[in-house]
Order: sequence, then structure tokens, then C-alpha cells
Amino acid sequence: MSFDGLNDDKEKAIFLDIACFFIGMDRKDVIQILNDCGLFAEIGLSVLVERSLVVVDKKNRLGMHDLLRDMGREVIHEKMPNEPGMHSRIWNPNEALHILKNAKGDQNIEELALKLSRTENVDTKAFEKMIKLRLLQLSGVKLVGNFKYISRDLRLLSWQEFPFSDTPKECDQGNLVAIELEYNNLTKVWQKAQNDKLEEDLEPMKSLRTLKAENTGIKQLPYAWARLKNIGFIFVWL
Repeated sequence: MSFDGLNDDKEKAIFLDIACFFIGMDRKDVIQILNDCGLFAEIGLSVLVERSLVVVDKKNRLGMHDLLRDMGREVIHEKMPNEPGMHSRIWNPNEALHILKNAKGDQNIEELALKLSRTENVDTKAFEKMIKLRLLQLSGVKLVGNFKYISRDLRLLSWQEFPFSDTPKECDQGNLVAIELEYNNLTKVWQKAQNDKLEEDLEPMKSLRTLKAENTGIKQLPYAWARLKNIGFIFVWL
């Protein structure tokens, strides 16, 4: 069974998302993120597994054969082979860095990953035209500038080596489903936070279902987080 044999556009979108970004991630987390994007991921993922396009291991992590992964990425690349800034998904670090450094991204970009071994500064204005961006994965990246340019449609923010001790006050992301902040000196989330606590200002983030803060400076969660109706998983590790 191949990608071309899929008849449903949502199933194709789920396949491409996994091929580019979700390999190795927890099945439940991925379903929550994609459901919030309107993709009916529970059904779509079951179809992909049934057709052997995706596998789920004993630890509930998603996997895909390398050939299928490469095929999915080629489907995206071949639409605009010479214009990566117009692709829907950006996973190649060289292309991602070029797009951000030169502000080449446009409204077609829905997902972007940039993972670097050395820290690079990137102007937040590079995200201004990415109004449909729903998934952002960063590592070794320091965003400089006003965070108002980051899309409000973000569903997943994964940021290793988060470079700040608190989140910028303009970073208003009420649609986030999952936040992953690892290996950093973060002690405060949102501008009113204090005393090494995650601030209750995040309570309006009603879509949030997963928070992972590993190897950070956060030491305590306020009780208000227990009142978030959709939150299903919180992991904080010093």
C-alpha cells in the first residue's frame, strides 16, 4: 500500500505529518495534537496502521519505515523543488535555517523544525508570513524580537535549550495543545510568574492537554493548573 492509495485527504495529511515530524513520538500525544487540527487522527491513524504505512511499538511510539518516510518527504518536496519556503512542512535543518535567516517563509508553511548543534539567533519577524504555522520544533535556536509574529494557530511548541528564564510577554498562544520545554533555565512562564512557579495566567489556555518541562528551573506548579479541564499530562523534572 502506498501514499497514492489513500483516498482521504486527512489520512494523507496525517501520514505526511508523521513522516516529517512525529516519528518516535507518543501515539496519544500525536492524536491530541492532530485532532485539534481537525484531522480526526484516531480514525486516520488506525487506517495507516492497518495498511502498514505506520507502526506503533510496545511503548506506544509511532514509527515508519525509512523508505516510506523518504517517500512522504519527497511528496512535499516535489511540489516546489526549488522553493522550500513554499513547502507545507519544513524538516531539513539547512532549509529551515535558510528560510528563517532570509525571511523566505510564507503562508503555506504549516510545520517547521530547526534543530541545531550550535545556537543561532533568528529574528522572530521571519515568522510573520507563516500565519498557518501549527507545529514548531526548535533546538539550539534563540528567537530575537517580538513574539507577536509567531502564529496563534500553534498546536505544538517543542523547544529544547529554551534560551530565556521566562516566556516573553508577547507570547500569547491560547491554542497550544502541547508544550515541551527541555534543558533550559526556565523558571517562570508568562510575565506574572514568580517564586519559581508556573503562573496561573496560563489558565486561559483551555486547549492545553500536555505540558512537559524537563531539566528546567521550574520547581512548583500552582493549584490552578489542576482546574484546567483538558490537561491530561504534566511532567516537570528538574
